[in-house]
Amino acid sequence: MTIRYIPDLAQQIYGCIGEDIAYVGYPSESREGSCIRVCGMSFALSAKSYNQDGAWEFVRTFLTEDFQRDELYGVNGSSLPVRRDIFDERTQIATTQEGYCFINGEFKPVPPMTQEQIDKAVDFIEDLHNMAFEDDVVMNIIFEEAKSFFHGQRTAEDVAGLIQNRVQLYLSEGV
Repeated sequence: MTIRYIPDLAQQIYGCIGEDIAYVGYPSESREGSCIRVCGMSFALSAKSYNQDGAWEFVRTFLTEDFQRDELYGVNGSSLPVRRDIFDERTQIATTQEGYCFINGEFKPVPPMTQEQIDKAVDFIEDLHNMAFEDDVVMNIIFEEAKSFFHGQRTAEDVAGLIQNRVQLYLSEGV
């Protein structure tokens, strides 16, 4: 599950999942649990840049209150803000915001989250320290092999075994 906007968790809890979320984690080689993905933009500033002041000023605009609240994250919160004041503001919205989710062809009302639910989600987010990664080769292996399951040609177990074998072979090649 991806957390982009804390109030959206209410839709998962009360709608899609139908019960409180257990933040278990994301499989990783280090077995450290979940990961964070930086979506959309990443910045690197060279120490050899002839215009470091201008580069820092450009990056700074993405961290301003206005940009964090209105431009990038907007009303619907396409990503979690990195400014703590805006992040806290967004979490408190979840204690009052009611909404709806669309399940089985109908809209289902979604109540606000409890402070306990919010605290659990925030604790989980604050504990993230692994960066997510994507490998196009691995993703293509998954997509290729999954087709046979969805076409009824193989069982989920068979497909999982094929994916595991192909990914292991790819990784052992040291790519």
